[in-house]
Amino acid sequence: MSKLKCPESIEELEELDRLIPLCRKDLYAQAKAKIESGAACSLRDASIKLGAELDRNPESIRKSIQREQKIGTLSQLTREYTPKTEYQKTIIKEYEGEKKEVRKARQQEIKNNLTSIELPQSKFQIIYADPPWKYEFSETTTREIENQYPTMALIEIKDLPVPDICFDDCILFLWATSPKLQEAMSVLEAWGFEYKTCAIWDKQKIGMGYYFRQQHEILLIGKRRIPLPMKSGPIQTRLRPEPAAPDAI
Repeated sequence: MSKLKCPESIEELEELDRLIPLCRKDLYAQAKAKIESGAACSLRDASIKLGAELDRNPESIRKSIQREQKIGTLSQLTREYTPKTEYQKTIIKEYEGEKKEVRKARQQEIKNNLTSIELPQSKFQIIYADPPWKYEFSETTTREIENQYPTMALIEIKDLPVPDICFDDCILFLWATSPKLQEAMSVLEAWGFEYKTCAIWDKQKIGMGYYFRQQHEILLIGKRRIPLPMKSGPIQTRLRPEPAAPDAI
């Protein structure tokens, strides 16, 4: 693969941003499809399966995929070379600043379009909650959850007046992700519930992650007094485009 030329202007960077997604090759796309569908659990596994299908050396395929993946995003490109002049450094900084402002504007637009709904005055025996957890770490700004919807800090979620709308005999169904499991347990207790069990939603599609790539969410179940005769086993439904819990619940 030929060495990429250092951009000399904002226009060149914008053109690279447009062209780079078109540079993804066939092997990369096939490997990604296998991993996302669950047919392969890793890049190496996908390379082995592709090697068998194409009658090629899996190690050669893996290296080809890595080369194709390497030119996958502009942010990766800008990390792969060191700008040689102050002018080039300024160009990169200005472009990244523009991208950051666009993301901030989008996040603000999402907040502005948010409709606030007050909790009802009635009391209920079943509470179903899917809090908008705030994540403290994101490898890149493009992966921040706030690009999709507004979030709430842990203390804000705990302070929601959920106990005010609960009967003494009440069950809580509380959604949590793996990184937020400890915080979710503290929310369950803050709302006056005792943890009893959980269910797993298997989305049947691999997602993102920093330690392990995830494809499930956890439904915590807490109670105040009454027993819980619940159906056991994982909830298996395909992941939908919008971030919503399964209809099976």
